[in-house]
Amino acid sequence: MKKIYLTTGTYEYMYRLWQKQKKRKLIFMHNEEHALLLDESRKKSIFAAPRTYEIIDERGELGDTGFAHFYYYPVLIEERQFFEHHLLKAAHRFNFTNGFIAYRFLRPVKRNSYLFFTMWESEEAFRLWKKDQSLTSLFQIPDAKLKKMPEPFPEPAYEVFYLVGEKEDEGKEFGADGHLR
Repeated sequence: MKKIYLTTGTYEYMYRLWQKQKKRKLIFMHNEEHALLLDESRKKSIFAAPRTYEIIDERGELGDTGFAHFYYYPVLIEERQFFEHHLLKAAHRFNFTNGFIAYRFLRPVKRNSYLFFTMWESEEAFRLWKKDQSLTSLFQIPDAKLKKMPEPFPEPAYEVFYLVGEKEDEGKEFGADGHLR
């Protein structure tokens, strides 16, 4: 099964690691707080202590530049099957528009937060899509289903934004609110 391995650190450290690694195609991302390396592979991770995810669903090829949106969604272990079924049905109804590059729906291996991540040509393309297609509607489970089972989400969901590629190439910075300036 293909997996995604993530590791984070300072911009400088992750950049050096990315530059040294020639055997694997790593994707370098960064925001105001830290940098992230993403390794999509069927092989064992090259990172010392990665966050590991199994790919449940995917569309498109991950790129070397652009804008990435990570949406972490905690789910109790006993609710995973139901959640995956619901999200897979909903994800296939989504209409990804101009500027869309790729998405991955990821199951956590050791944690409880699923990751739904999209990659875009620009932040503007993502914002236009989000305005038109409410991301939160993707994760809404019909009330009829919720009455039959306990609340499947133990803690709040959260999102993180990244620029993909080198800082110098982008010429953009993140503001305190997490959005590009």
